[in-house]
Amino acid sequence: MLANRRRSERRVCTRLAKIHFGAGSLPRDCTITDISDGGVKVVASRVRANLALVVGLQGKQAEAETIVKADLPPDQAAAKVTALRQLLAKKQQRAEK
Repeated sequence: MLANRRRSERRVCTRLAKIHFGAGSLPRDCTITDISDGGVKVVASRVRANLALVVGLQGKQAEAETIVKADLPPDQAAAKVTALRQLLAKKQQRAEK
């Protein structure tokens, strides 16, 4: 995982929020998981899933699985990893045709 580079102490919290990804984009649901003087840690499951798919399509399956499993309970993480593997296998089958 990434190293903690914040200079101030993190305060753990769980707050629902909305995030915008640029002008004109629709807000997306997210969860703020901790706060410090320098910023917040935001978890947006849809964004994480899309990132994992892109990383997996680049051939980095182990890294993609790590992204998918982050911040999830083991049972949910296993289901998400299985779904990711199925998507990547379909993509591979299409590429071989």
